[in-house]
Amino acid sequence: MTKVVDMQGVDHLITKPAKLSLQDRIRAMEHRIEYRRMVDFEDREAVYKLRRDAYARHSGDSSLWVSHGIDEMHEENSTTIGLFIDNRLAGSFKITVITAEYPDCQSRTYFREDVDALLAKGNMIIDPGRFVADPQAALDYPELPFLLMKVPVMACQYFRADKCFSHVSKEHSSFYRRMFNARVISGPEWYEPLQLYWLLMISDVDRIYDNVFQRFPFWKADYLEMRQIFGPLETWPVVHRHAAVA
Repeated sequence: MTKVVDMQGVDHLITKPAKLSLQDRIRAMEHRIEYRRMVDFEDREAVYKLRRDAYARHSGDSSLWVSHGIDEMHEENSTTIGLFIDNRLAGSFKITVITAEYPDCQSRTYFREDVDALLAKGNMIIDPGRFVADPQAALDYPELPFLLMKVPVMACQYFRADKCFSHVSKEHSSFYRRMFNARVISGPEWYEPLQLYWLLMISDVDRIYDNVFQRFPFWKADYLEMRQIFGPLETWPVVHRHAAVA
C-alpha cells in the first residue's frame, strides 16, 4: 500500500500492483511458447537466417561463420531446437550429446584436448552450441534468455548427462558461473568468425539440479515433453552405444 496526498490535501490509500516475478511472467506465457526440433527444410532455413543475421552484427566475417556453421543432416548425436513465441521463431540452440564414441561437437573444434580428456573418463556431456536469439524478440520479451536456457537444461535431464559445456565469451562467463556453478576448464581461444575470445566452461549436472530447479522451477520438464522435443531416446545411437559401453 502506498500513501499519497491529492491536491485537496485528502489522504487516499491506493494499491499498486505487485511486480510479477520471472516465474509468474513465464507461467503467464506458457500457452504462447513452443519448443520444436528444426528438421523440415523451412525450419532449418529459418534457423540459418536467424544465425546469419545475429552473427552479422559482430565485427567478424559472417560469411566465414556461415561456411563453418551449417548443421549437417547426417549428424547422429545432435539436433537443433527452436523456441517459438506466438508462432514466431525467437531463438534456437543446437544440442549435441557427446561421448567417447561420438565426440564431435562445436566445443571440440576449439578445445579438443580438454574435451577428449573428459570423454576418456566415460562422461556423457551435453554441448549446447549455436545459441542465437532474435534481436527484436529479445527486446519484446525480457524473459527470452531464460526461456532459451531451458533447452540445454532439458537436454541434461532427458539424456541423463554427467556434465554440460558452455562455450562463452569472457564477458558472459560470470552469468554461467552464477546460474550453473560453471567453471572454466580451457581458454580463452580466439574465435575468428566473431572476432572474440571465448572460454570453455563446464557444469557437473548432478550438483546443480536441486539448486537450479529451486530457483527456476519452470526449467523442469516431464518425460513426455522432453521426448516430444528431442525425439525418442531409441532414435539416438549415442545413447545406445554409451549404455552398451557402460
